[in-house]
Amino acid sequence: MMKIKKKNLFIYIGIFIVLIVSFLYFFLGTPKFKKKRELKKSEKIIKNKEEKIEYSFFYPADDGEYLLSVKKKVIKKEDLIKQIREVVLELFKGPPEGNNKFYNPFSDKLKLNELYVVDNSIAVIDVNDAIHDKLLGGSDDELLTIYSIVNTLSYNFPFIRATQIIINGREAETLAGHIDISHPVRFDSRWIRVTE
Repeated sequence: MMKIKKKNLFIYIGIFIVLIVSFLYFFLGTPKFKKKRELKKSEKIIKNKEEKIEYSFFYPADDGEYLLSVKKKVIKKEDLIKQIREVVLELFKGPPEGNNKFYNPFSDKLKLNELYVVDNSIAVIDVNDAIHDKLLGGSDDELLTIYSIVNTLSYNFPFIRATQIIINGREAETLAGHIDISHPVRFDSRWIRVTE
């Protein structure tokens, strides 16, 4: 009889321990799990809510005679130089895919080495020599590539009166032998035919 009571006692103790462990797991362990899931969810919401600003980007028309504009959004930066840099990097990605009105004058290998502003009015853009890659040798090609950069910057950031393009840290006289870029180049609306 005593053996049966002891056996029952062990069973009750076992059931009690299982109940305690289950209680601790579900009521104390679950909130931590939920907290982690909620944190990840909120991080995703913050990431998806990064503020973007719309800018106008100028690219050569497919016929290579003038510039057309297209609007694209870039992530908003608190620092102005970083914002200008974002716009230049977006410009170098080329026009939106599938839009055959534009010609992309920029190679995939084109890199922005450095960007800074002098005298609060002149942007200096240092790129690698891949800036030459898609130039076919004609003066129109060269001119529209230069003004794609110059006009995009001055149009979106009016305090930038002119832009100087340098290659690998050195001033260049020209990109393809026709247009002088040894000094800052000013915005010129004559090359723009359409703004969207």
